[in-house]
Amino acid sequence: MVNAQTTRSTKKPPHLLSKPMKKKAKSESAKDLKNKICEKIYLLEDCMSSVVLDSGTDFTEVTNECFLSFQNAGVHLVNSSESMLSWK
Repeated sequence: MVNAQTTRSTKKPPHLLSKPMKKKAKSESAKDLKNKICEKIYLLEDCMSSVVLDSGTDFTEVTNECFLSFQNAGVHLVNSSESMLSWK
């Protein structure tokens, strides 16, 4: 059983953006925050598939573009057959 008090005390404080910040500073902080969040996301690529509708509409190309944009943003694409220890 996890001690709730220990868990709370070891959590990092949330990243906050305040109104008085200049636009450039806010923009840079938002980019830094996005990068930090994306680096913590791991998508199991082999556990997902693109959608093909009965009408013949195929979303494979759109799915591939999305995965590429996720990867460019810092999201990790991994396979379920890989050990989590190998995920970087």
